[in-house]
Amino acid sequence: MGIFNFLQKKSSASNSVEFFTDPRDGEKYRTVRIGNQIWMAENFRHNKNEYKKGYWWNYNGNKEQIKQYGCLYDWNSAMKLAPAGWHLPTKTEYEEMIESVSEAGLDAVYFLEVGGSSGFDAVYGGMYNELYSPDSIGDTAFYWTSQPRSSWKDNDDYHYYLCLTRWEKKWGFDSLYTSQLLSVRYVKDK
Repeated sequence: MGIFNFLQKKSSASNSVEFFTDPRDGEKYRTVRIGNQIWMAENFRHNKNEYKKGYWWNYNGNKEQIKQYGCLYDWNSAMKLAPAGWHLPTKTEYEEMIESVSEAGLDAVYFLEVGGSSGFDAVYGGMYNELYSPDSIGDTAFYWTSQPRSSWKDNDDYHYYLCLTRWEKKWGFDSLYTSQLLSVRYVKDK
């Protein structure tokens, strides 16, 4: 039995794909049910400057990259720009989703990336780093969570993110200062 046959048998996602249209800008997103959660199956790409205090980056207006990777947002913008009925997931919600597609989280990247059996279709949009330049586009996916990392110097300006690597096929959580610009996926409110 090959690795891909083995991996396909472990996934338990229902792949129930539907669509959500953000009424603020008309952007249409695929959504997918994974376990008991409904996730956006595309990176968020709201490109309007409604939230004046936040920061986002749209790949310098490159429409093909925006369609492929969405936009990158600071943590405050990611929290404020969630469409009605959706929210920035907690670290626990990501862990539950990963557990539902991959036994003990093993090989989760295979299930989560574009073409994987989960339907989540993670893309490697990189980040916009503290040096104000794009980094890791095409190689790494960074997704904000809503959860602060309060144990790190008791500073609530650091929040967890989910990281997926394209070449190593690894995933994990780390934290960054909230001014960094990362990709966003929202999960539907229960």
